[in-house]
Amino acid sequence: MNKMSLYEEAHVLVAAIRVIEFKKRMTPSLKDVSELLGMNIDRVTRISNDLKALGIVNMVDGPFETVNLVIEDHGKIEEISRDVKETNMEDEIRKFQEKSKNAYEDKVKAFTQERKKKEKDLFDALQKKFKEEVTK
Repeated sequence: MNKMSLYEEAHVLVAAIRVIEFKKRMTPSLKDVSELLGMNIDRVTRISNDLKALGIVNMVDGPFETVNLVIEDHGKIEEISRDVKETNMEDEIRKFQEKSKNAYEDKVKAFTQERKKKEKDLFDALQKKFKEEVTK
């Protein structure tokens, strides 16, 4: 599945709310929207929270510990950037991979330098012994 921008997700979520309101004649819960869209409820909750912060939807406590979604101002969707934004998790994973790669490269450099130093020390020791043997 292609990544969607928050703009596209907002349109899909608001459309789902409207379809459920039309079909069931009631405000939909997060679960209703999740089932209609075939999305994980956590993803629907994340999108809903983002849209609530922008004043596009409101999340109202419903009966039986449910959360219902109400459209506040669908016009504000047009103010959202259409660019696909990386999630924080993806950004953190990328940073971790870069850091791990750099750490690996640093370890390889340190190992190589240590090996060269040991070889040089060994060569110097052998050379010293050879000179001592020659001078005897």
